Amino acid sequence: MDSAIGLELKGKSGSSYRLDRFLGGGQTASVYRATVGASDKNPERRGVAVAVKMMLPGLDTETQRRFWQEETVLVRLWSGLEKSPATQPLLPEVWDSGDSIGGGFLVMTLAQGRPLDELLREGILWDELDALRLIHQLSQIFRSLHSNLQRSYLDFQPRNIFWDGPSRSICVIDWNLLSRSYQSSDGTTAESLAAEGRRAYRQDMQTVAKLFYRLLLGQEVGGLSLLDLAAPARWKELTQSMRRLLWDLLQPSSEYLESATAFHDSMEAEVNRRALSGDGLLKQAAEIVEKIKGLDAAATRRGDGIGLRQEAAALLELAEGKGLSPTWARILQNLSEALHASAETASYVTSGQAFLRAGDRGLAQQFFADGIRLAASPEEQMQGWRWWQLAGASPAAQGYARIEAILRATPTTIADDAVAAEVTSLLNETSGQAGSVLKEIAAQYRIARLLGVETVR
Repeated sequence: MDSAIGLELKGKSGSSYRLDRFLGGGQTASVYRATVGASDKNPERRGVAVAVKMMLPGLDTETQRRFWQEETVLVRLWSGLEKSPATQPLLPEVWDSGDSIGGGFLVMTLAQGRPLDELLREGILWDELDALRLIHQLSQIFRSLHSNLQRSYLDFQPRNIFWDGPSRSICVIDWNLLSRSYQSSDGTTAESLAAEGRRAYRQDMQTVAKLFYRLLLGQEVGGLSLLDLAAPARWKELTQSMRRLLWDLLQPSSEYLESATAFHDSMEAEVNRRALSGDGLLKQAAEIVEKIKGLDAAATRRGDGIGLRQEAAALLELAEGKGLSPTWARILQNLSEALHASAETASYVTSGQAFLRAGDRGLAQQFFADGIRLAASPEEQMQGWRWWQLAGASPAAQGYARIEAILRATPTTIADDAVAAEVTSLLNETSGQAGSVLKEIAAQYRIARLLGVETVR
């Protein structure tokens, strides 16, 4: 690689480029930092540092085709991007191309900042707003890729994303390894291609969502249940708004994964929300609290207030963190009290309990299942599981109240073999997800060692 340093290449535009430093490479090309020569027709480009991507010799025809198609891909990606306020462009721009010994080369603008894989290895937990900015910008690029090119990004990995701290913006490089087009040659999308494309696009957005989680939590996604997602210590430090967004994005059935546009819109909504003043956030929360107050009895029984309550609580938290004017600071307390008062009646679990008391176990289980799905915390999810299992009326479910009473009444060290035997029996009778939750509770009450129960993750 070093033998190329100092080499001067001549582009098709007539400009020259002196290779200064090797930056990296792969199986297709080597990338160098270069300086634009004084012969460039654009005075503003003379002496500017650029990236020169040189094709490696001996590549087969298909790989060479992919190398040269990167310029076309970038042009089409650019056409689908909105004008970004970011100082750094979100994508490289191809300035020139040419032929060299063993192959050809492309001259591109140089990505500023550091590769994301380096930053991730340092183990620094990202600020919520910076992580949101990065993923929001990335979603813009994927929206253009899916809509303008009808392709997915096969080579997407953190090392291809450069993060520039001063401008708080990204630049995504290496666009020569994409999927085939999911549009048929005659311009109409065949059903089989369309289905394949939807799966590929969804996989792209799942990868982006998991990257979002890794930036904020400092580790890979270990599982998609709320208990799994909330396992890292930092989860509780995140704002309610961010926890809810991550939960929504990472669910396999999430509507935000249906398309890059839906994903981008969810990011855009959160970015716009974070841009509001404390007073502005509190005004939105006040409107939602009024909606909750206006719910009729039927809507309350259906649990329609759950999502509204979570939304209002998230807004109140963000507003308080930003600071409020004296007038709105006085209103904050009133809104918090009103929201707390609505929480009991808006609860899915509370509604399920009412139907359980009325003898309608089927409808009660539906409410408890919704409570599990929409829980705001692992504790709320566990409560939903407990009631869901009770409503099942199985022998193990009927004994559930006994096991919980035993665990709560027993000291941290169980000396009574009979008590331990009863708990063990109930755990063995309860299988599936309900059994997993029971084991989780058993572990929390420090009887895991005695019963040989491992915490479920």
